[in-house]
Amino acid sequence: MGRHCINVRIHQETDLFNPLDPEGRCLADSVKNYIYEGIQERNLGEDLEIHIISDEAVNVERVNEAVRCWCEKERESLNKDRRRNHMQELLMFIIGLAFITISLSLQDRIPIVWYTVLSTIGAFSIWEASSFWIVKNPKVGIRKKILEKLRSHTEITFEYKEAE
Repeated sequence: MGRHCINVRIHQETDLFNPLDPEGRCLADSVKNYIYEGIQERNLGEDLEIHIISDEAVNVERVNEAVRCWCEKERESLNKDRRRNHMQELLMFIIGLAFITISLSLQDRIPIVWYTVLSTIGAFSIWEASSFWIVKNPKVGIRKKILEKLRSHTEITFEYKEAE
């Protein structure tokens, strides 16, 4: 198992944090995106190191806490996304079954156009449900794995280098 290092170069500690956060505890979106993209490019089996190179001294505990906070918030958000996806998947499947059942039960009593419309709506609803199952839920699962890797198998190191 290898080790992957993501280097983050900043001038000062405040570059890591969202300037709109009054408590200065949330990582800047640019930092989160940069780290997330670096993790996506690697094998999830590799250990990860985030190496922060700064012109000034950095409060190590503050940065570690911000990363933990980010992971926790993202995990909660992903859990909500997954629950919402499951509910939409189930709802679309039920709607699809209902429309197909109605179209089949009324097949001999309604014009072919209405039968086609009802069965098509049913088929598309089931198709939409399957897109949650095949596409959207696996994406959430991958994001959760990346987050777990970041949260539990990542070492954050710091280096102080004066600007040249």
